[in-house]
Amino acid sequence: MRFRQINLDRYGIFTDRTIDLGERKAAGDMHIVYGPNEAGKSTFRSACLDFLFGFGRTTQYDFLHPVDVLQIGARVEFGGTTFEARRHKRSKNDFCDFSNEPISDAQLKSALGGVTRDGYVQMFSLDEHSLVAGGDSILSSKGDLGALLFSAASGLTALSSAIDDIENEANSFYKIPGRKYRLNDLLAELKQLDTGIKDIDVKASAYEKLRRTAMQADSAYKEAEAERNEMNRRQVFLKRLFEALPLWRDLTDILAELEVSDVPSGMPDEWIDEIERLKIDNSTEESRHRDAVETISAAEAELSKLVVNETVLESATKINLLRETQLEGRYKDAADIDKRKSEIRILNDQISKLLSSLGTDPETDPNSLLLTAPVAARLRALLDDRGAILADEASAHQELSDATRDENQAQEELDALSEFPDMTSLKQVLEANRTACDDRSLQLAKTTLAAAKAKAEERLSGLSPWAGTCDDLKGQRTVAAEDIETLRDGESGLQNRKVLNDQEITRLTDEIRRLTAETTAAVSESGIVDDRRVQEALQNREDAWRAHLSELEDKKPLDAENCLSTANEFRSRVLETDTLHARQLAQAGDIADLRQSTRRLAVAKSDLEAAEQTQHALIQEKEALDGRRTILLASLKLAASLTLAELERWLELRKAALEAISEQEETTFNVQRETEAKTVALAAIRDRAITCGLEAADNEDDLLAMCDSAISAWQAAVSNKQTALDNLKRSRQIKQRREEQANRSKLAADKWREDWKSTVNSIWIGGRAGESDPDSVKAILQVLEDLSSHIGEVQRLEERVLGMESNKAAYRDEVRRIASACSMEFDDDEPLKAADALRAALSDAQNAIAERKRVEREIGRGKRAEEGAKVALARIKNELSPMESFFGAEGVSGVASAVKASIKKQELERQTSELKTQITRAVSVATFEVALAALEENASSTEAIETLEREHNALEASSEDRNSEVSRLYHEWKTAEAAFQSVGQDGDVARMVEQRESLLLQIEQETVAHLQAVAGVHAARRALQTFRETHRSALMTEASNAFVAITEGGFKGLYAAPGKDGEILVGSRGEGKDLAADDMSRGTRFQLYLALRIAGHSAFAANRPPLPFFADDILEPFDDDRAAQTFRLMAEMSKHGQVIYLTHHKHLLDVAKYACGEALTVHTLPKPRSSLAEVQTSNVRSHDVSP
Repeated sequence: MRFRQINLDRYGIFTDRTIDLGERKAAGDMHIVYGPNEAGKSTFRSACLDFLFGFGRTTQYDFLHPVDVLQIGARVEFGGTTFEARRHKRSKNDFCDFSNEPISDAQLKSALGGVTRDGYVQMFSLDEHSLVAGGDSILSSKGDLGALLFSAASGLTALSSAIDDIENEANSFYKIPGRKYRLNDLLAELKQLDTGIKDIDVKASAYEKLRRTAMQADSAYKEAEAERNEMNRRQVFLKRLFEALPLWRDLTDILAELEVSDVPSGMPDEWIDEIERLKIDNSTEESRHRDAVETISAAEAELSKLVVNETVLESATKINLLRETQLEGRYKDAADIDKRKSEIRILNDQISKLLSSLGTDPETDPNSLLLTAPVAARLRALLDDRGAILADEASAHQELSDATRDENQAQEELDALSEFPDMTSLKQVLEANRTACDDRSLQLAKTTLAAAKAKAEERLSGLSPWAGTCDDLKGQRTVAAEDIETLRDGESGLQNRKVLNDQEITRLTDEIRRLTAETTAAVSESGIVDDRRVQEALQNREDAWRAHLSELEDKKPLDAENCLSTANEFRSRVLETDTLHARQLAQAGDIADLRQSTRRLAVAKSDLEAAEQTQHALIQEKEALDGRRTILLASLKLAASLTLAELERWLELRKAALEAISEQEETTFNVQRETEAKTVALAAIRDRAITCGLEAADNEDDLLAMCDSAISAWQAAVSNKQTALDNLKRSRQIKQRREEQANRSKLAADKWREDWKSTVNSIWIGGRAGESDPDSVKAILQVLEDLSSHIGEVQRLEERVLGMESNKAAYRDEVRRIASACSMEFDDDEPLKAADALRAALSDAQNAIAERKRVEREIGRGKRAEEGAKVALARIKNELSPMESFFGAEGVSGVASAVKASIKKQELERQTSELKTQITRAVSVATFEVALAALEENASSTEAIETLEREHNALEASSEDRNSEVSRLYHEWKTAEAAFQSVGQDGDVARMVEQRESLLLQIEQETVAHLQAVAGVHAARRALQTFRETHRSALMTEASNAFVAITEGGFKGLYAAPGKDGEILVGSRGEGKDLAADDMSRGTRFQLYLALRIAGHSAFAANRPPLPFFADDILEPFDDDRAAQTFRLMAEMSKHGQVIYLTHHKHLLDVAKYACGEALTVHTLPKPRSSLAEVQTSNVRSHDVSP
């Protein structure tokens, strides 16, 4: 069976989503559903399962769509046919065709072959959780081959641990070798119940007498208590009647008052508040109407008095523009025109003075003397650069002079140094041999040697009682740690087994003594006829019969007396045998117990004999171990009496002594080596010193000091010469840089002089003798700047004076035109006063207009208020109309009086209802009618009330006597009951008998369950063995190949090996480095379980069509290479059945494409939206993958 297409119509985050898996390819049916987290991969797998097996009672995929509209569709291929259907979330008719008509899912169930949902998940689904559980099940199964192969084929994990749990549970109830188990506890409890029943049952007669006494006292007490309760109830009833009488009188008075009231009933409650509101509203609106009429009259009178100047208002824009267009401001500014003309005259005088300072004719046009901006800027730039350029030129010349002096001095210092012989080779030889000449190293070696000798001697003396030299100790045989470990383990295990065996012998001896005593006591105390007596009787009967038969057959003629004697003897033996048989039948239970005890006694004796044989074997084993230890001690020349612990201690001391000897030998060699090295080093130094022209001293210290002194002198000479050379080189480099700097400074100074000359000659200053030097030109430039500033200021002031005169004339003309238009006076000398008058007239007109509008608004508000008051009064009249009709009153005040009377009537009615409730509660009855009937019946007259009072007083007086009597009877009853309870009760016996029956039933049920569990465990283990024997060859081959591929050859294969309780699964690494399944690392066990599942799927596919196999991101902990190998195996699986792998790891797509080739189809789920509202419908993109 395979999925051709899945329609996620309404499921989880999906709406109208289609995942088309396409047709099956010849290369395989491998699919990968890829999508980021929360894209719906696990939802897709759950949808497939819900389609196949139906929705459960609850679902977690109803967070977008309501649960009752969830729907999945699918197209499934099996048996050469295509089947299409939809699955709905319903309690019935949940399986429909694509037209939503209910159909049977029998065809789909037939294709599933009876596989349930849980079975499908176990056999055809694999995720990270089940992979981890499978790996852990390998550990719990301890490598059992049958369990592993079955779990691989079925997908069931923890099978072995489940069987072990069942077996342990069964053994906890009963196990023959055990001494403590649940059945013992149940039997002990049964025995305790039997003892209790026997003890209590003998006191039944006393119980019956006390029981009758307690029952009589109980009856008397209950009768007295019932009578007292009845009289108490009557007393309470009368008291309640007396409490209700005042209330009844008040109720009668109120009912009388209500009868004479003529106010209609049924006034709505809201009218109480409504009439108060209407009274307030009516008063308010009438006052508002009066105020509105008065306001309108006063405003109309004020409006008739207002006058507006319309002519001025027509010229309002022009009047406002006098200021807005700045015309008036310019007129005011023109008032200082004479001041500006004075400033022009002052500036012209200053210009004349500046011309005089330049030595020019005062009539000369000053503009002709001004310089252009570029020329002036060029002159100032040259003047700014002049100081720095001349300073650089002087500084460079001085630095060149100093550098020349330093060069000559460095050359003289170099020439003064003398030559010195080269000591390089002597230095190298001295450095290479100085360490060898150091006495400290040799002295340290000698000190270490002395310590090592002392340590070795101490360690040798510690080996007592052994005596010998270092060579003797080194020549001894080596004792392997395995030999000592074997002896220790042997002695330790032997001691433990001896202790356990001694305990077993003690236990069995006690058991035999106890069982013997039990059987003897059983025979002697109860007269049990045991099998031995029966056999003896039978043998006696047989002997009597033979004797009688011999008398009849062998003796002729018959001796009547002997025949009678033998016949009587035979008869007596038959009677004896029959009697014993009868007694045995009567004692069948006791005999069975005796036989069981006898068998247990025989078993105990047999076990004791075996334990004694074990004890003898342990003694022989100890003698063998002692012999091996003695041989070992002899080989070491040690006393045979040493224990193993003492031998181990001596071996540790010997090891320490050998280490000290080895250390001594090594230190001796080091001293010899140091001495030889020093001699060779001194000879080499002496020879090299002679070669370098030195007179070598014979004394070691003098030789080394002479060499050090010569090398130091040579190094100082070499250093001084190098320093002189470096100084000379540095002085020459500095001189060269100073020469280059001096040349650059001179060129810059020459260029500046040329630029200055050409610039000055290009203007009028160059034609005047004695004024072209930089200082003179600098002064002229300052005068020219002042001249240019004065000329510009004169031109600006002249332009401003002309503008002022024009502005004054324009303003005067404009004000004249406006005043004429407004029929107002105008003075040419005072246009500002005329403008102020115009603005004042405009303000008065505008104020009059605003006041008129205010009064008109006031009139409008008054009229609106008047109209509103009229409307409100009409509304009040309309709202008051139902009340007037109801009460027959007129106006607000009339209706208010009627409402007040109605309120009083309602209060009386409320008091009536409340009194009825109080009376009902006081009499303590269900309804008022019942209470009224009781009052009328018992207190309708004064005489009746007095009779009730006398009865109540009598009951109250006798209350204490009644209580005392009830208390006395209660005490008698409790006393009798206490006496009854102090004796064992037949009820206890019955209860204990019931407990005994329940316990027997429990023993029976748990025994049956125990037998079923034992049989089930045996059957399961036998089934696993059968499965292993039937499928081991094919499964082992498939699993081994898959395991080798997944581990990339890290394991060479799998094979079965004998284990403690059967065959176990072992992984082979080659070269003997094998590893049992339960000893593998956790990650390797995951890979082994995956290989077993792949093999199980192959075995399943060989016998029947497989179902689609789902794998949910199981390769996350795998590296890319092992993931590729696993994908190849899945591609092989897909040749037999559809394989669907779900992942959110994008890099696995490339790995799968490489590994699966044409067998693979990738289906991509889109990235999930940020919210459920953004989930949109779309089809999943699918594409084939080429190799």
